[in-house]
Amino acid sequence: TTREETVRHPGDQELFIPAIAGFQLAGTLTPAGGVTGRAPAVVLVSSSGREDRDQRLAGVPIFADLAHALSQAGFHAVRYDKRGIGRSGGRTESSTLADYAEDAVSVVEWLRKRRDVDPDRIAVLGYGDGGAMALLAGEREKRIKAIVLLASPGQTGREITLVQQKKALALTIDTDEAKQEKIALQQRIMDAVVRGTGWEGIAPELRQQADTPWFKSWLLFAPAKVMPKLKQPLLIVTGSLDEEFPLDQADWLESLGHSRKKLPAGATQKIIVPGVNHFLAAPSLGGPAAVTVSPAILSSVADWLKHTLPPKR
Repeated sequence: TTREETVRHPGDQELFIPAIAGFQLAGTLTPAGGVTGRAPAVVLVSSSGREDRDQRLAGVPIFADLAHALSQAGFHAVRYDKRGIGRSGGRTESSTLADYAEDAVSVVEWLRKRRDVDPDRIAVLGYGDGGAMALLAGEREKRIKAIVLLASPGQTGREITLVQQKKALALTIDTDEAKQEKIALQQRIMDAVVRGTGWEGIAPELRQQADTPWFKSWLLFAPAKVMPKLKQPLLIVTGSLDEEFPLDQADWLESLGHSRKKLPAGATQKIIVPGVNHFLAAPSLGGPAAVTVSPAILSSVADWLKHTLPPKR
């Protein structure tokens, strides 16, 4: 393990959580403020990059800010280093989306055993492709009572990979022919990753980058297959300036959520926050993004969770 500096809030508890896979996940619990007795809890599921439990991107400590806001709203908040990252055990090179979802379930199970947590009011919140992991966790563990997706994808991993590649190519000076060749190569690589064959003629260094369990699981992930199995209330939050997973991804998720059968009206809600980018912050005019999550994001999440997971009477 490696010791890393993380954002600390008053009352934060450093902890090691036993994972179902047999190792331990290092994390931080920010306790619920102003609550006596058992409080609800939120598990923060980060994206698949190498960021630690704070999910710091572009200088914004996304999960540290969320944990503080949730604590003030009366929720315990747990953020943790992904397996193989920071002080957590496990390995990244062999991990899939399902493995990361299993780790989130491990945290939920650990929380349910705590005397200061209401076991019937636990939510998971996924950021970026962590949203895919949150959906898989909700499918696996029905005792998760609510799911929040922040800046998350709504199409298959394969579709999003191609969309992002085409967007990147649009910024280059390559000829149309060169761009089509690169797209065709990407499609060949994705086919080879999924099938396990067809690597002939593809550079070894490209195979080394792409032929991983995580990328295969990402290409095969389809929210449309998972969503019908979910009965939990769902909140989708996206910034209007998100270029990584643009607004149409939130639209896809909303449509899938509304298509679920036998759920009450309002079981799926979508919030688009104006002037906020993929890092959930408001960019400064002509400069870098702000170094904190937008208050509108924080209040949207906290207010929805308080409404969705009210105290028992």
